[in-house]
Amino acid sequence: LFFVRSIGHEPHLTYSEFIELLAAPHESEADLRALGGSAASDSELLPVLAPPTAAAVQQQRARVPPKGEEELRTLLSAEIAKERELETELEEAEAAHAERARLYLEQQMVETDFGWMRQSKASGAMNPRTTRTSCFYDFTRGVVGTQQGAPLWMEGRGKWLCVRQGSARVPCYKGFGPTFVVLRVPFRKNSGGMHLNQYTVTMMCKFSYIRHRGLLCTAGWDQWNAVQEGDDEAQLYVDDSGGVGTHGAFGDAAAPRCKCTAWHAITCVVDTVGGVLRTYLDGTEISETKSPKVCKDGQHALKGRVAIFYARNKSYHDDYYLRSVTLHNRLLEPEQVRAEAAMLNEMLMEDAIASTPQHLHPPLAEHHASSPFLSTRELLHIARGLKRSAAEHAAR
Repeated sequence: LFFVRSIGHEPHLTYSEFIELLAAPHESEADLRALGGSAASDSELLPVLAPPTAAAVQQQRARVPPKGEEELRTLLSAEIAKERELETELEEAEAAHAERARLYLEQQMVETDFGWMRQSKASGAMNPRTTRTSCFYDFTRGVVGTQQGAPLWMEGRGKWLCVRQGSARVPCYKGFGPTFVVLRVPFRKNSGGMHLNQYTVTMMCKFSYIRHRGLLCTAGWDQWNAVQEGDDEAQLYVDDSGGVGTHGAFGDAAAPRCKCTAWHAITCVVDTVGGVLRTYLDGTEISETKSPKVCKDGQHALKGRVAIFYARNKSYHDDYYLRSVTLHNRLLEPEQVRAEAAMLNEMLMEDAIASTPQHLHPPLAEHHASSPFLSTRELLHIARGLKRSAAEHAAR
């Protein structure tokens, strides 16, 4: 059956097809004619035989009845059914693969929309808001001047308060000097390791002064997060010029830099499986680090908790402000990083508009809808202009 089915789809072979299979493929028609000529010349050398007599036995074609024909038909039917079943399984597997690809694309499109951050704040959802792939720590819901209303699963090490920062009076968390924040990571492990080896961390923060400082550390602040030999003091830094990176890579001269007069969305995408760490500032890539230290289950892997604005054996005296920290158990694509930074900036502008006098809310919201504010300074400039024009109009 295998021999016959490998040649064609018919359940039998003709004699001519069988002979063609046995014949050498390089024999040509000229060779056959040459063989025929030589056979004729050889026949001339043979003696002429007398014609057969009438008493000679007449030759007839003998037919040998096939053996096991019914059994072969049964086996052939079973073989055909098996082939059709295999084809059906392959078609179903291809359809399932296409469906998974479609769902993945839809999921990527959905996960590019970070509107759930705004909805969680507006609806007063649990803080932090945890989804299947993300955990959003919101530090803007606290009671001003106290430590009440801070997110769960966070621990402030040092002096900190919930405040309204600057002239825009946007709600946020203020850390004084060497204060740092320890956050719980609700995602345990991925990428076949013992810890979280592929993840993204985004923080919306502002510096009172740009100075070299640790931004993210994975171990070393207490006895439950022990440091391994050879680990760095922190896994993410901001340098004196405002660049964000690690292992000496803080971007080239054209890369954007942090400023002490503006809020920034800092994103760190860590892939310890590929040995790559990328940093972004307000959705724009700053640096890409490839180092053997960025390895699976190494110092860059998250082990249940993470410290923000901390570096071991370092003391800092500059205050900082923090509005949110988002942990993702996946690698965000550049488009997703830009979308997340845009949403965080949108939420910042909404809080800044809400902090202005109520009679300025409609014109500021209308202006922001037509021409979005790029910073709180720009918003305050427009608000002062509205007040000035209103005062001039009232004085006439």
